[in-house]
Amino acid sequence: MIASVLFALLFDTALLWWRSEFSHDLGLFTIYSLQRLCGALAVVALVSWLLRRTPKLARVVVGAYAAFIWVDAEFYFIGFTRLERDHFTLIAPDYLARFFGLPVALFLSAFVFSLLLALRSKEKPRLVLGLVLGMLAALQLPHWLVEKTEDAAKQETISRLLFLTQHPFFRVGEKLLGPNRFTVTTDEEQWLRTAKALGLPIVARDNTTGSVYRHVVLLTVESLSAELEPSYASHGFTHYWTTGSPTRQGLTVTYASHPNPDLVAALGASHSFVHRLQKFRRVFVKGDARTYSPEYSLLRSWGFDEVIAREQLATEGTTGIGVPDVAVYQAIVAQLVAHRDESIFIGALNTDTHPGWGLPDISEQLHKHEREVEMFLAAVKSAGLWDEQLLIVLTADHCRPNAVDMLCRIPLVFLSGAVLPEMRKDQLASQIDLAPTLLDLLGLPRVRGHWGRSLLRARPDFAVGSFAGRIRVRTAETEAHPTDGPFLGFWNTLLQ
Repeated sequence: MIASVLFALLFDTALLWWRSEFSHDLGLFTIYSLQRLCGALAVVALVSWLLRRTPKLARVVVGAYAAFIWVDAEFYFIGFTRLERDHFTLIAPDYLARFFGLPVALFLSAFVFSLLLALRSKEKPRLVLGLVLGMLAALQLPHWLVEKTEDAAKQETISRLLFLTQHPFFRVGEKLLGPNRFTVTTDEEQWLRTAKALGLPIVARDNTTGSVYRHVVLLTVESLSAELEPSYASHGFTHYWTTGSPTRQGLTVTYASHPNPDLVAALGASHSFVHRLQKFRRVFVKGDARTYSPEYSLLRSWGFDEVIAREQLATEGTTGIGVPDVAVYQAIVAQLVAHRDESIFIGALNTDTHPGWGLPDISEQLHKHEREVEMFLAAVKSAGLWDEQLLIVLTADHCRPNAVDMLCRIPLVFLSGAVLPEMRKDQLASQIDLAPTLLDLLGLPRVRGHWGRSLLRARPDFAVGSFAGRIRVRTAETEAHPTDGPFLGFWNTLLQ
């Protein structure tokens, strides 16, 4: 019985290593494997003890558990990362080591060794049960650590570790049942009629302007609320709101112009506006690891030709969850210089402003961010790239997580050597409006099924978003949290 479970775990771990989930950090892999081994052996021992009078049934139950591990690994292999539910901290081993050091690793190793010895003894069922309960207690160690530490960064990281106590049963069920609530339609007329009946200002097409931009940068700043950077508000939009949060959800709704990030992740990769940029070289530069959350596979499915990440950026070390933002900015400038004679679109995500990491004081973080953005813009100008063909868009993936409201205002600034079209900076808008706006600026038609509207055009004040399962629809006069069946049905429908 144990052999089947151990073989399934070995297969699962091999897939993780092959996909570079933990950036090939051996110490972190060892910790992860110990946690999973603890849970698996605890399940086998508990089942063996409870069903000791019916060994055949015990073998069937343990075999089913091993099969669930296999299925879970297969779901991971076809595109879902092990860490997608609880973000990305486990691939930052330098910060994991802050609290999860040698004593805890030895503690878990001792439990594994003791449990293996106990399983060999058929005359000591009470010892086996005691060890199982002790192992389960060890797996709850992160909960205890959270209660005992006051350090915000440690609490943040420990909370990510709680994911490791979850078994494949739950993840497999989510993958099997989750997508079933989504629907796809090809009837655009009916889709638009439904949107109108629900009071949603969605249109079929916007007109497009002629485009002179050949070098386009969409720089997404990690965790930045508009009120934290008043200088951006003086140059950009003052009422631009989050649609999705945290990072993966914020990026998803920004690029796909649909407010339901789970729907887009399951069915709507083709809605990314990047697919429209067929004449552009399409590159994404990110300061964190290549395969978190699972950004690499998502970015490639969104239409990016190349992803440059922490593993490719030469730097002396990491700050926060990735390389210093300076390395990201340098990579962007290098790409612009190398392809100055081509059309190139660069999406980017930096990490230094993520709360709980890097500089502990938020004012220091913001001062560093402002200074480095100024240096980035100066580098672009000194390279002779600040001209009418350049368009730089600066925004955020979501607002500061410690804000009371996770659906709050974030920056949106357009910069160029050319005279930009007139845009009403005080209009109410949200992340779903950025993709149609960029396509408008580039002279390209909007994507069929986009919810957003170009900010260059006359449009009603409207913002939509969701966080933790709660939807919010905002207009100039009202705010609503729809929960009725018709709205949720439309929310979970994708127009292809």
